[in-house]
Amino acid sequence: MAEATDATLTSLVENGPIKSLRIEAVRETADSRYLGVVGISYRHPIFHVIDHSPFSGELSPDSRYVLRKLSRPGHETKVFVLFRQFDSSKYSAFPEDIVAGWVPPEEEAQALSWVQRMNRQIEAFGVTNHDEGVD
Repeated sequence: MAEATDATLTSLVENGPIKSLRIEAVRETADSRYLGVVGISYRHPIFHVIDHSPFSGELSPDSRYVLRKLSRPGHETKVFVLFRQFDSSKYSAFPEDIVAGWVPPEEEAQALSWVQRMNRQIEAFGVTNHDEGVD
């Protein structure tokens, strides 16, 4: 997925599968901590995605979780949790976002707490630029 714009999020709400992306809590597994469908390994600087097309990838110095509100007239506001894989890379000049899930606006403070926890886990890896010195 490219950068998660309002148009992208609106399409997700209108065309699904929005209900399956509802976040209730941070989930722990034997090797990773998940916020929505995106997890961070406990041992290695990698992330996992467990949605309709599962995959894993390396964390970048830009990797982080963020919140984004989607408010549209006549529709319920949703607070999305996005995982930003990178701001740009040698393969893409544009950000790469993965929609981890969403919460209703009344749970935004809890979601922010989860995002901060996940970002501390990412920061603990001290990831540097994997592309340095590569031509």
